[in-house]
Amino acid sequence: GAEGRGIHGDAYSLVSMRERADRLRRQGEMLEGVTKRVESSLQRGLGRMEGATSRLSRVLHLSATLKMVMRLMFEAKKVSGSGVDFEALSAVGTAAASGGALSYSVDMDLRDLTRAAASVAVMEDLLSHPDLGGDGGFVDGSGSGSGSGSPGEGMIDVVERLRPDAESVAAAVRRAAAGLLAEQQRTGTHGMSPHRLGATLQVYYHLGELPQAAWDAVSAGLASAEKASAGFFNPAAVQRLVDQARKEAETAVREGGEDDPNARLPPGTDKRQKRKQSELAYERSLKKRLREKRAEAAGKWARGVADAALRVWTLQRVLARKSDPVSRRNFLESVREAPVPDKFRPAEDLLLRRAPDRDPRKVKNFIFALFWNQMCLALGKRIQKLLRYNDGAIAGDVAALYPSVRAAALDMLGSVQDSMQAGLG
Repeated sequence: GAEGRGIHGDAYSLVSMRERADRLRRQGEMLEGVTKRVESSLQRGLGRMEGATSRLSRVLHLSATLKMVMRLMFEAKKVSGSGVDFEALSAVGTAAASGGALSYSVDMDLRDLTRAAASVAVMEDLLSHPDLGGDGGFVDGSGSGSGSGSPGEGMIDVVERLRPDAESVAAAVRRAAAGLLAEQQRTGTHGMSPHRLGATLQVYYHLGELPQAAWDAVSAGLASAEKASAGFFNPAAVQRLVDQARKEAETAVREGGEDDPNARLPPGTDKRQKRKQSELAYERSLKKRLREKRAEAAGKWARGVADAALRVWTLQRVLARKSDPVSRRNFLESVREAPVPDKFRPAEDLLLRRAPDRDPRKVKNFIFALFWNQMCLALGKRIQKLLRYNDGAIAGDVAALYPSVRAAALDMLGSVQDSMQAGLG
């Protein structure tokens, strides 16, 4: 009896468990079907959304491209209507950069060139954009950039028509700016115009080339100063100075005049006495002419150095005072943040060793200080090399230059200091 009831209860439990399992399976299949229907519905909605988003993205992309094209056409119209003869400007700028005078720029309002440079900068930025066919990219029919395709395929016709003119105008503006900067470096100290220099620097700022242009100008000033030093402190110049003084002294004694010792001798003086007097007169004449020649050569060297220094000082002063009228960005800060050229590295190392916290921003007149330090370093090396020339064969003649060089240098430093303080440099 009890054993039979137990077996019957176990069988009932198994049947009940099997029924619950079947119900769960049917419910799972039902839920799976619902899930598939929901997933299919969401997938269709997602597909429609992706399609709409893609179309909207292409529309926005095309809209942005059209805005760039319209801006390009606007800037091109501004340049063409500026009244500047870019062909003549390019030709004259090239001539000025090679040593001629930039006469055309005198008659042209530099503000026109500055505005043209601003438009050129915008056009170059737009033309370099991949969506307008810049850097090898082409534009397909939907407005999206593509790096594939043959030249001319998918190009924007209006952009390609404007590209050659934009490139020629950009080249003309750059050549004109280079001519202005070259002319500025060749102009004498008293003829330098901070206004013209500021306009030229503004052109380079618009073109994004201000630091390079500024350092090129400083390098030109350094080259000018080194040229003056090379023309004075070299073996040939020292020897030529002595030879010229000797020749002039010999001529003066031989032709008589104030240097003729025999004109003051009484009649009947013997030849030995006359020869002795002539030798003494020659020594006096030689010393006088050596002093004059050394003073003249030292003065010429000092004027060359002063002229180069004041040109760099003018550049420093204009950079410090000039700011872009739109961005309010100071030109000197733009140059200061750019890397210093390699040729000025020794001067920079020397300068930063003395600067507070080795911070170049704390160095007063940073650009002029670099120029002056580098010039002095080069001058020191040149004089040391001159003293050692041919095992010191002309060291005595080089040392004899010291009084004249010292006087000329002190006079030059005083003149440069006065100009810097007066703001006329």
